[in-house]
Amino acid sequence: MSIFLAVRLTGVLTGGRLPRPWPLALFARFWRIGVAHACLALLLAGAWPSSAVSGAPDAAENAKNHINLAARQRMLSQQMARDACFVMAGIDGDRFAGKAVATVQRFGSTLAALRSGDENLRLLPETDPAVLDALTEVDALWATLGPAVLQIAAHDLHSVPMRQLIELNMTVLTRLEAMMVEVRRVHSGSGEDAADFAVTVSIAGRQRMLSQKMSKDLCLLMLDIDPVSTRAALEESIVLFETSMRDLMTGAPERGILPPPKAQVTRQLGKADKVWQDFLVLLRRSLDTPDQSDIDRVRLANLSNHLLLEMNSAVMRYLE
Repeated sequence: MSIFLAVRLTGVLTGGRLPRPWPLALFARFWRIGVAHACLALLLAGAWPSSAVSGAPDAAENAKNHINLAARQRMLSQQMARDACFVMAGIDGDRFAGKAVATVQRFGSTLAALRSGDENLRLLPETDPAVLDALTEVDALWATLGPAVLQIAAHDLHSVPMRQLIELNMTVLTRLEAMMVEVRRVHSGSGEDAADFAVTVSIAGRQRMLSQKMSKDLCLLMLDIDPVSTRAALEESIVLFETSMRDLMTGAPERGILPPPKAQVTRQLGKADKVWQDFLVLLRRSLDTPDQSDIDRVRLANLSNHLLLEMNSAVMRYLE
């Protein structure tokens, strides 16, 4: 870890405050790392979501998309935190900065679409008061977390945005989990089978999030940020992912998880499980030998993204 970053992290962990740069200066930093266009796209997507849905989806399509995209927000919250952490660590910084900016854009536009509807995402506007209240709670936190990630992605490593990232990414995830409960209640349809299907898709979607959260926690461990709690959280995520994968592959009626409804789902879960076993080997190696090379750490992040893609394909097979 560089002396510069160590000083910054000391400020993060001790509550030191440094002033935020003006927006113009922040934009200039994004221009230097070549993501100005992505930043502009973020502003456009966040300010003017496509709320008028033409050729509107039917109720079933709308419900499936609300469940899937609400579940995907959990993953995006951890993916942007992981990418920002790699920027903080100085590992392939420009690449992960660009990824963080793109994820912020995607999270912000999806959050707006879950409320107002979106033609491209095939979503109707949300009308349920409890879901709208849950979205408002996420909005309130996102107003701080989103800019913090952008500031870190601009390689502006002040203590304030780094502390906001460390403190808020899990708070946002907790709020998203609460929102997911309300989304399932509203959009899962009537009957036990419909409710179990919604739970199953939500659990499969949660696997996407865990793939990113585990690599994020490893990055935080690398920076020696709250190592005892972070390691415990990582071990818990490993157990949860493994248990959930077994449940998805065989079914777990006592937890409302259906067995694979068709052969395509079974095959795709098998592919995801193979990547998971490879990823788990790297996770354990990193936990047992913390002093890994930057190349090994990037490889682990890339493999977590491979696992994410395979689990996302599994979710899509459920929804077909």
